Amino acid sequence: MIPNWAGNHQFSAVAVEQPESMAALRRLVSDARRVRAAGQMHSFSRAADTAGVLVRLDRMGGAVEVDSTRRRARVPAGWTYADVAGALHGAGLALENLASVLHISVAGAVATATHGSGLRRGNLATQVAAVELVLGSGDVVEVDRTDTDGAGVVVALGCLGVVTALTLDVRPTYRVAQRVVQDVPLEALTERLEDVMCCGDSVSLFTTWRQDVVEQVWVKDEVPGEDVGRLDDKDALPGRGLDLLLDMGGTAATTDLDAVGAVAPPHVTAQRGTPGPWHQRLPHFRAAHNPASGAERQSEYMIDLAAGPAAARALRHVGPQLRDALIISEVRVAAADELWLSPMYGRETLCLHFTWNDDDPAVTHATSVVERALEPFEPRPHWGKLSHLDLATVADRYPAIEPMRALRDRLDPDRTFGNTLTDRLL
Repeated sequence: MIPNWAGNHQFSAVAVEQPESMAALRRLVSDARRVRAAGQMHSFSRAADTAGVLVRLDRMGGAVEVDSTRRRARVPAGWTYADVAGALHGAGLALENLASVLHISVAGAVATATHGSGLRRGNLATQVAAVELVLGSGDVVEVDRTDTDGAGVVVALGCLGVVTALTLDVRPTYRVAQRVVQDVPLEALTERLEDVMCCGDSVSLFTTWRQDVVEQVWVKDEVPGEDVGRLDDKDALPGRGLDLLLDMGGTAATTDLDAVGAVAPPHVTAQRGTPGPWHQRLPHFRAAHNPASGAERQSEYMIDLAAGPAAARALRHVGPQLRDALIISEVRVAAADELWLSPMYGRETLCLHFTWNDDDPAVTHATSVVERALEPFEPRPHWGKLSHLDLATVADRYPAIEPMRALRDRLDPDRTFGNTLTDRLL
């Protein structure tokens, strides 16, 4: 049995295979009754699980192939974002957005619509221009996002085939600076929630939902120029996040911090307005930080941004009930998209993330409390994180669920790539 990253469940696969070539992968898939691909095992849910063969692509090799004319880069699906970011930055290129950690695989993050933050920046799947995958027959197909099936293939939870390569949109490299503001009054922030979430290119709120303040607001902004020196407050975030948050009563942090307010360990990306390359600021953690395990659990729920103030008040009301389980909650936003199984489908989205301790009974109780509080707002769970929401109910919250079911019927009629989650959902 193979544990996931957090150790909260064991994969039920009968075998784990690591093919070293496309030919070997195609044979493996065509011979298997059930098969799934797994990335870095960072899911807290059973999204990647299978009762058949678990495939890992870390021995497939490959390289990043850049098309400068079209501003695209083809990347191996098994690579991590740390691998891809390093290769792109070395070529003078960048991605528009990143998640808070870089050690997750590109294919796994895309398949579950994992995200960073920013209403001008979609989740990581929105950067995908084309997907190459091996079908249950062993055939290899490439689907462009402009194809009829494009909006269904990108965020597919692994239920259509084994993704082997992704073509991503890229742009010229750029710099980002981030600052932290502490103890912003919760009610003032709630009243102007959308303004706060737009006060930088990427904004994260960190709170326990038990105080009258949001303990920290992390604001990341693209900055001009190529100099490496430190920017002062005014230049780092000109007329944007600092002014709004300080006017609300927040205080600018004078030292680098981690998410729970302690002095930041070395693996947290630099703060206090020090500009750096995009891939060294957009994530919360440095690329070298690649934990093999973590004594935590995670849940996340996506709701319509317009319901954000009401949802924030609901969570503040139940905050004391989360005390035994919650380490920290992070609030982010993501742009609306048209990907059929993306939790951001069709609406600007508020993303409510919860990092729990590893006390499973306490976490089960706390997630149930959160889900009851958020139920009026029709939350869509993050596919890779813990949730007790009924999947039939969740499916009804996706307007394109029927086209997705039809697509699976066509591309995987034998349910080679199905598992408990996708079988119940689709």
